[in-house]
Amino acid sequence: MDNEIKFRDIHLTRLEILHHKFFNSYVYDGSTGKIDSTFGYIKKGSAKFVHKDNTVRCTAGDMFYIPDGIVYKSYWNGNPDIEFYITNFRFTVTKPGNISLDRLFALQKIALPNFNKTAEKTEDLFYIQQKSPSLALAQFYSIFDEIYPHLEKGKQTAINPAVLPAVTYIEQHFSEDFDISFLADLCHLSEPHFYSLFKKSLKYTPVEYKNFVRIKKSIYYLTERHYSIEKVCELLNFNSTAYFSKVFKKFTGMSPGKYDNSLI
Repeated sequence: MDNEIKFRDIHLTRLEILHHKFFNSYVYDGSTGKIDSTFGYIKKGSAKFVHKDNTVRCTAGDMFYIPDGIVYKSYWNGNPDIEFYITNFRFTVTKPGNISLDRLFALQKIALPNFNKTAEKTEDLFYIQQKSPSLALAQFYSIFDEIYPHLEKGKQTAINPAVLPAVTYIEQHFSEDFDISFLADLCHLSEPHFYSLFKKSLKYTPVEYKNFVRIKKSIYYLTERHYSIEKVCELLNFNSTAYFSKVFKKFTGMSPGKYDNSLI
C-alpha cells in the first residue's frame, strides 16, 4: 500500500449496501457526480459504464469500482433479469497532508485472483447488514482489504484536506441550516480564506455543495424509494417544491418528474 496514506487518520463516514433488480434494461444518470465511492457485483445481466473517454463493460459475475466524484452514466441490460449488489462508502481524512483513500482509483472492472470468494462476500454483505451492523462493517473491511491491492489508480483530484471538516459536516448535516462562518470555524480558517479554498477544491461554493448533496439524495429518494416530491422536500428541508425543482434542474438539467421518467 502507498506509504503516503496514513491509515490512522482515515475513517469510514458512510456505508450504504443495496440490492437492485430490474427487468430488460435500466439507465443510471450520474451526470450530477458521485458523492461516494462504490464497489459492486453483477449477478445477472450486463452493464456499460461511461465516463468521458473511458468505457467499462461488465457482465454477470464481474465486480466493478466507481470512484467518488466522477460524472458518468451506466447502461444495464438483462435477458430479461438484471440483478446486482452495490456498496456505497466514503472515507474521510481527519488530518491535513493526508489524502482521501477512496478518491485514488479509476472507474474499472475489478480483476481479482480469488474472484468468486470476494463476489460471494459482496452479495452476502447485503444480508449480513440486516442481521448485524457490526458484522456488516467487519465484512466490508474484509472485502475492501481484498480488492484494494488490485485497484488501478485514477486521476481524481483529492479534496483539499484543509476544508475536509466542512465537507464532512455538510455531507452529514445536509438537511440542516448553517452559515459560512460556522464552517470556517470548523476548519480553523478565516471566512474569506475558507471560501476561496472550498470553491477551488470542490468547484462549488459551500451552499452549492450542500444543494448538490441534497439533490443527489433526492435522486435516491425519487428513483429508489419512489417518494413524492413533497416528501422529498420535507426530508431534505427545501422550503417549497418550486425551489426544490429549480435547484434540481440546475444540477440535472431537467425537472424531478422528467428525470424520474427518463430512467424508465
